Amino acid sequence: MELEINALQIVGKDHTEFNGAIGVLIPSTRPRLALVGNFLQIHREDVTNPNQCNFEAFIGDALNALARLTAVEELLAVTSTFFLDPHEETGFPVFTLLKLKGAAVDEEKINKFRAAVVFVTSEITGHQSMFYGLSTQQLTEEEVSLLSAECHRFSIKNSGKKITNGFTVYTDFEDEFGLPVSGELPRVSDGEAVTEVLSGLAWPNGYCETSNVVYLRVDGENDTTALNVTFQCRHPDAYDIVAQAKLCRSKVRYQGYRTKGATGKNDRLNLDSIELVSMGPDDNEPFQLKP
Repeated sequence: MELEINALQIVGKDHTEFNGAIGVLIPSTRPRLALVGNFLQIHREDVTNPNQCNFEAFIGDALNALARLTAVEELLAVTSTFFLDPHEETGFPVFTLLKLKGAAVDEEKINKFRAAVVFVTSEITGHQSMFYGLSTQQLTEEEVSLLSAECHRFSIKNSGKKITNGFTVYTDFEDEFGLPVSGELPRVSDGEAVTEVLSGLAWPNGYCETSNVVYLRVDGENDTTALNVTFQCRHPDAYDIVAQAKLCRSKVRYQGYRTKGATGKNDRLNLDSIELVSMGPDDNEPFQLKP
C-alpha cells in the first residue's frame, strides 16, 4: 500500500478530508515541529517510524482484503495518508489517517471497519480493548476468519519484534482510549500448541507493561514449593488487578496455559484471566495443573 505524504494546515476536526475516517495512528513520541517563516521545520527522525510504517502497510492490506470481501457490487477501498498539523487543531501535530472510500460508504460500513481496526490491533498486540467484544459482534464469522488469517501471517513474520518507537491506534479523533502498540510484539511460532492448562492462586510479584508480562508467585503446598512464574499477558486490565492486589496484599486467582512451538522449544506461559480474591481459610489452594 502506497503512503501519501501531505503537508498542510488542518482547519479542524470537521474538515472534509476526515469524512470516512476509520482509524487514526498517533506516534507516542511528540515530534518537534516549528514554523520558520513560510516553512515548516521537521526533525526527520521524529516522523519517520519504521515500526508504524510496517503496521500501517499491514493494516491497510488487511482492511482492503475485508473491503474486497464486503463489497460485492460496489467498490470500497481503504487509504492511508500522513498529515502534519502544525497548529494542532486536531490535538496532534502528526498523524496517519485510515479512511474508507467508495460511493456506497455509509455509517454502517464505517462502524464495521472501525470494529475491524479494533479487532486487528487487539489481535496483533495481545492488548484487548474494552470494545473488543463489541467489535467482533459487528463482524461476520467469515470476516473474522479472514482478518484472523491476516493477523496470523503478520504475527509469524514479526514474532517478538521490539517496537522502539511506539504509537497508538484510535478509531477516530473522538476515541478517548485507543490501543497502544509498544514494547514487544507477542512471540508466535507456526505450529504452536497448548500443552497444559493452568489455574490456581498466586501472590502478585509485579508486571512489565512494555514487555507484556505479569509476574506471579504461584501457591505450592508450602512457601518452599511456591513458584515464581512469568506469564505473557494479553489483557491490559491484568496490570491494574496485579497492582491492586499488591496494594491490598491480596492473592489473585488466575487461569492460563502453556504453549510450545512445533519443534518442542520456546516453552511459554500465557495468562488467560486473572481476578482479585479475598483472603480466607479456603484460599490456600495448591498450584493446579490440568491436562
